[in-house]
Amino acid sequence: MSDTKTNAPSPAKLAFAEKLAARAKVDLPDDARTDWRACSAFIDKMIAPTEKQLSLAERLAKDAGIEIPEDAKKDKLKLSKFIDEAKAATGKE
Repeated sequence: MSDTKTNAPSPAKLAFAEKLAARAKVDLPDDARTDWRACSAFIDKMIAPTEKQLSLAERLAKDAGIEIPEDAKKDKLKLSKFIDEAKAATGKE
């Protein structure tokens, strides 16, 4: 849970974001250290899509006759958006 007075991320969330940043050899944005929303957005960006998501995206892309954008294959949120759009395009919502 975040600190509601300062909107700072919880110590556990911040530690997880720092671990992800270190693993990816990138700097944790300053606002991620002080704002829980920025910290959550950083974490979401750093977490890779699951094999299940990739498999679903590949099936939907094949059915729709479209390609999965390369950046979506590495970004969980972008892949999720692609899946939603592909489901709508194929009528598989």
